[in-house]
Amino acid sequence: MVVTGTREAFAALINRRGIYKKLGVSISTVAGWKIYLSEGKSISLDKMEEMLLRAGGTVVQEKVWEVNSILGNDTFTAAEIESIKTLIAKIRSSGEVLQKKYRRQLREDFNFRMEDFEQGNGFTVDDLQKAIVEGDIKVSK
Repeated sequence: MVVTGTREAFAALINRRGIYKKLGVSISTVAGWKIYLSEGKSISLDKMEEMLLRAGGTVVQEKVWEVNSILGNDTFTAAEIESIKTLIAKIRSSGEVLQKKYRRQLREDFNFRMEDFEQGNGFTVDDLQKAIVEGDIKVSK
């Protein structure tokens, strides 16, 4: 039986009759896990995976993470850098409403997030240049 999700697989596992024997834990431990899950509480991912492996389960597909969706890009063309500089300058000279608009444009158009490089008092064009010189931001050909 293939089950999607560690929590779901663990729930299916502990609902098997007599599973505590195979897992080498007490029946009250399994009962406690069932209560925790039914109350929406969490059991550590490590513990669930340990029990699934102990019961003979196998991972069918490893977790795959796309980091750029969490963090912004760090490589841009020279033209993109110029556009980013322009937007940063606009952010520094605009009111709050326009700042939000320009920040969103940086994220959506370039997947650029100033907070990835910011070191305090707001990200400036000079900070962008410094990040390029230090190699934190790369300029592709």
